[in-house]
Amino acid sequence: PLSVGAKRQVLGFGAHTFAAGGATTATLTARPQVPFRVSRLVVQVTRTVGAAGIAVAINNVFVGTKSQFAGADSIPAEAFSFNAVGVALLGDSAQPGIDINVQFSVSAAPAGADTVIVQPVIFGDAVS
Repeated sequence: PLSVGAKRQVLGFGAHTFAAGGATTATLTARPQVPFRVSRLVVQVTRTVGAAGIAVAINNVFVGTKSQFAGADSIPAEAFSFNAVGVALLGDSAQPGIDINVQFSVSAAPAGADTVIVQPVIFGDAVS
């Protein structure tokens, strides 16, 4: 249930494209404009045909400097797919101006013209 005065809102991070010759890790950052408490991470992964075997892992989610993971191991991005069940988080709250970061990696850089696009979104409770 929502706390009094809260609204369920979404926080976008844009997208990152992994391509040939590029890095295999990335961080996307969002800065909420209202107090925002993390409650669910959803990750959309789009691969070209030649990149179908490349795995994507979520390495960590930070609210400010606080990790939202209970351990140090990465988690497959599929665990946070749009149709995943039972993956709600009860994360920390970010005050306006505090960054929320999603760190992720691919198992290998794509080759040639192939790409892997990662687009995270966090749903949470905002109080205005």
